[in-house]
Amino acid sequence: MTQFTILRFSAKHGYAVLDNFLREIPDWENLNYTELHDAYRSRRYIYINAFADCMEALGNKAIDIVYDVECLQKKWADEHHFTYSEKNWQQEIILEQIRHYRPDVVYAMEIFFLPVAILKDFKTRFPFIRLFVSQKGFPHAFKELATADLVYTCTPGIVDQFQKKGVNARLLYHCFDETILDAFAGNEKIVQQWPCGFIGSSGYGYPNHSFRYSLLAELFEKTELRGWLHEIEPNRPVDQRPLSKLYPDQVENPCFGLEMYKRLLSCGVVLNMHTDAADKYVGNMRLFEATGVGVCLLTDTGVNMPELFEEGVDVVTFSSREECFIKLEELLGNAALRKSVATRGQKKTLTCHTLTARCKQIHEELSALL
Repeated sequence: MTQFTILRFSAKHGYAVLDNFLREIPDWENLNYTELHDAYRSRRYIYINAFADCMEALGNKAIDIVYDVECLQKKWADEHHFTYSEKNWQQEIILEQIRHYRPDVVYAMEIFFLPVAILKDFKTRFPFIRLFVSQKGFPHAFKELATADLVYTCTPGIVDQFQKKGVNARLLYHCFDETILDAFAGNEKIVQQWPCGFIGSSGYGYPNHSFRYSLLAELFEKTELRGWLHEIEPNRPVDQRPLSKLYPDQVENPCFGLEMYKRLLSCGVVLNMHTDAADKYVGNMRLFEATGVGVCLLTDTGVNMPELFEEGVDVVTFSSREECFIKLEELLGNAALRKSVATRGQKKTLTCHTLTARCKQIHEELSALL
């Protein structure tokens, strides 16, 4: 018996993701919605990709929609004989999907998937919705998030910041979607190509990544660090240059989905750093992605790290620029240590920090609220 119906809206992670996808599926226009959605999912672009599968395994009915992938959404609308305007297709299709599926719970991975004016009147417009849940990993949009019955966020510090602003926030750490490992089962082992790698935003163009930017610049200058960097042009003058321009021989384009996991596996050590906004806490996605696939992780630390991983055993940590260089040198010179950390880190993640574990938490908490 279905316990509740949950409709989750996720977003694509930048235009590069969609561009890559459409290049790989040149005949996408000939696919129906289910085929195209399955092809998108198979590349592991979606945040916690197997969310719907995990929630259904717990007895719920779950629907997962990527609301801003135009080709997917318009396929859905056409197959459901829904007429939309080209000017406002995104909002109109989202609202029709809510009407169509009549969920007990709407779970929005991005609060701005609909205009705030609609969110304020959400349950009046859709009286069958019993809970509106959102997820946000950065402390902002407090007024908008106050429209949600519950907001999940990824560190204790951000929980506190939200609660002080009147947002009903709870801690839900990020996790590793263990079905990622299925994509590599039976394949040839990925060869290690790089001693150390970093994947993500370099900090260029972002106001809350100053430490990350400066440390990465020094590492590119003094080590063989390899980077797959996302960099944007800032909307205000900055005293920086893109690291991709400063170190073109060491920096490649950003990577996503399965390609990102392959790059992680091609590195002897994966470097991780949180944003300045994380303050004294840790809990970003890379903690769980890197350990989940079984690579040695070197990461900045925080007061809550003992809740997640044992330092020096599951992951290697640093608290300063100087310590980062010392720990990296130690790891690069000790293959046995790298292997031990990678093995223990993966064991901890697959035991404690899987998507299955997080979905059980969500299921229990939402069931109690319902």
